[in-house]
Amino acid sequence: EDKQRVKELYLKITRTIALITFPLIFGLFVTVKPFVMVVFGQKWIAMIPILQILCLLGIPQSIGTLNGNIYLSQGRADLQFKVSLFLKASVILGIVIGLHWGVIGVAIGYTIASIINFYPSISYAERLINMSFSELMRNLSGIFVFASMMAAAVWALGLLLPYTWPHWAYLATQIPFGIIVYLISVHVFKLKAYVDIKKFLYEQWHVRFTKTVGGLTV
Repeated sequence: EDKQRVKELYLKITRTIALITFPLIFGLFVTVKPFVMVVFGQKWIAMIPILQILCLLGIPQSIGTLNGNIYLSQGRADLQFKVSLFLKASVILGIVIGLHWGVIGVAIGYTIASIINFYPSISYAERLINMSFSELMRNLSGIFVFASMMAAAVWALGLLLPYTWPHWAYLATQIPFGIIVYLISVHVFKLKAYVDIKKFLYEQWHVRFTKTVGGLTV
């Protein structure tokens, strides 16, 4: 029973995190050039491909950060330590191999190793709460699809905007557009994570409203 409760809580938290982080990561991937130019300036233009590579890593890492909580909740910190040793070693190997191609090579090596590690790192933790990798993927698939569609729409909009526009104008146009497209999509199709957050926010508002009204009538 405890494992089932942990599993349900884990799935709920991961889809809530994904609902926010997936569109942010995908959005950054397609707007990275104006973002870097506006936030960091022309001298940082070389970091654009590096940041795009690391964006690919952001998807699994935003979910994988919860693995440690599963190990601890099931009293298996020993297994977490063993798995972490193996995963860290493979990441170091990826970085060392990437050194031959400079900074971009390091970013690619680190990203590839970390993405490859995503499955085993998740799988070992999931077994402790009787959950399969496919369950997690189904839990996140809708969010992944709509975040991808939003990014594609933002990228397409960027192609239509005048190339003479300054970079800040691109961001000022693409970011609100992406937010609107994404929110409309998850609202119309009633993604579970979106419904969960709406329900939570409504309950919090209702509690505060009730307390406020109750205080006024005393």
